[in-house]
Parts: sequence; structure tokens; C-alpha cells
Amino acid sequence: MSAIAQKLFAENKSKLLGDSTLSDYLNDNFLMEEVDHSTANAIFVILDPDHPQYEDQLDNMEQAYSGHSLHGPDTNAGFNPEGEVSRILVFPESVDVGSSEVEMIQTNDPSFIKKVLPDILYDSYLINQSPGILEC
Repeated sequence: MSAIAQKLFAENKSKLLGDSTLSDYLNDNFLMEEVDHSTANAIFVILDPDHPQYEDQLDNMEQAYSGHSLHGPDTNAGFNPEGEVSRILVFPESVDVGSSEVEMIQTNDPSFIKKVLPDILYDSYLINQSPGILEC
């Protein structure tokens, strides 16, 4: 979306992951065997925690779209005078976004995260520029 999320990720990467790659961090801290790290996509997002749909859209992201969420630092990027929250979201390479019939979408498609978090998303940055999070 904009360069704000990319800049915040770069500034906070060591706080989020330490010296680990994203793949190693996930393996060390979460049970994520069901996500193929060689094809998964990771997105750093800035969200509106005060929106009434915040919890519902995060729950839906995890349940309907097989997303995994890692808490990031609170931010003050200027989207909300009260501040925002950041997260790293990890998804399989593609997911079904159809409501009545199968409609697969690549999770590295910019429209994907807007569809999943339509009301609470301020900004996003695709961490891996090619499929897979092994080197991120």
C-alpha cells in the first residue's frame, strides 16, 4: 500500500524477530507445521485496534483464511491519533475467498489483505517479495 508499513517493519524487525529469520522464529515460537514456509507469504500490517470490527475480522482472518498472527509493537504512524497496532500475518500461498463456490486467491496479491481486513487495515507491506518466508 504505502511505504509507511515497510519503514515500520524495517525499523522494528529486530524487536520482532531478534536475530532469527521469520521462518526460524515461527518454528521456535509457534506450532506452524501446517504452513509450508517455502511457499507461505508474510504481511506486516498496521491496524485500527479501536474499530468495532477489530476482533471479529482478526478471528475471521485466522479461521476462514488460515492466517497466523504475530503481535508487533504499538505504532504511532499517524493513521489514528490514539495510535495503532502492528502484526505480522502469515498465510499459505493461496486461500479460498469464495463465499459459495471455490475462488482461490494468491495471498501475495495486494487485494487479498484488503478483502480479509477491510475495515481495520490502515497499511500493509508484503515482507517476502517472492513466495516463501525461508529467507525473510
